[in-house]
Amino acid sequence: MPIQAQPDEVKKKSAEIAKEYSASAVADLRAGLDMPKYSTVARYAMTPEAMAVSAQKLAQAYKGGKISAEELNRETALLKRWSSIFDEEAKLGTVGP
Repeated sequence: MPIQAQPDEVKKKSAEIAKEYSASAVADLRAGLDMPKYSTVARYAMTPEAMAVSAQKLAQAYKGGKISAEELNRETALLKRWSSIFDEEAKLGTVGP
């Protein structure tokens, strides 16, 4: 007689697989995203705190006339994409790949 999985076990395993898949997808996004110009850390060390430092350096560069408004907008959009990755990682309970 075949052994049948219990519904609770199936749900638990399904949730684990879905979480692993989602975490892998987020890791792929992180791997494919450009690094902010003013980042002080490597890609897989990027955290919300490191991103805040990048944002401060970006603002200083713009105020100091080192970059154009167009570059500021491009870098700001990139920082927002990084922020969305951090949000997804937080939902999954992961930080980085």
